[in-house]
Amino acid sequence: MPGLRPSEIGRWVRTHCAHTTLLVLTAHDRDCFLAQAVEAGVASFLTKAESAARIVDAVRRAAHGETLIVEGQRARAMRWRQEVGERWASLTEREREVLYLLAEGKDNQAIAQASGVTTKTVAYHVANILSKLGVCLPLEAAAWVRKHFPKNLVKIPG
Repeated sequence: MPGLRPSEIGRWVRTHCAHTTLLVLTAHDRDCFLAQAVEAGVASFLTKAESAARIVDAVRRAAHGETLIVEGQRARAMRWRQEVGERWASLTEREREVLYLLAEGKDNQAIAQASGVTTKTVAYHVANILSKLGVCLPLEAAAWVRKHFPKNLVKIPG
């Protein structure tokens, strides 16, 4: 959906309407979304594949104050934060930019032009990215970011 992402809405609601209960209904059952939803304090994270009865039940239960994030979801969110979030946090802002350009299929020359730096600087950033992500090839780094951070679907954590 266009506009604010669920995690951004969740943070806003927690700040401005703390008594409001949040449920996420999504078509994207990805750990990155789940981790952001858990951090935002949602009561439930359901996929659109759930039955109508399950969704209605979740709304009713959440309205009565129940938190419906199950232990398996909490574990998935924590594991994602540890395995992915920590690696992402180790990257500098410039390395993140370079990584996204790699994920778009750009080579070092194109990244240098887009970033306004030399190809030598890009090669330096790419080497750092590979080391921090624990991969050997730029193609693996590109696959890593596409897997964990679908750019058009999720706001990249700070």
